[in-house]
Amino acid sequence: MRRPRKIENLEPVPLPPIDRNTRAQIVEMLKDALKVEISTRTYSDFSSQGVKVTVALSLDGEVISQSEEHVDVAIRDTSESWRSSFGDS
Repeated sequence: MRRPRKIENLEPVPLPPIDRNTRAQIVEMLKDALKVEISTRTYSDFSSQGVKVTVALSLDGEVISQSEEHVDVAIRDTSESWRSSFGDS
């Protein structure tokens, strides 16, 4: 997957009014060209267990935006196991 382009300093540009037919054509084009991909991957490490969720938005196969979030579903209290490993009580 290609890295998304970094887009900075965009200002909104007012668009002229469009007729119903033009709007319908744009919507149809975007239905084919605009894709959202959501992927998940579970992870487990020493202190937590969770899910990594990645969402990518692409236009004509080129990723234009991507975000990633880690969601912990379980956090392990490891303090007792560390104490016992080092002889602390």
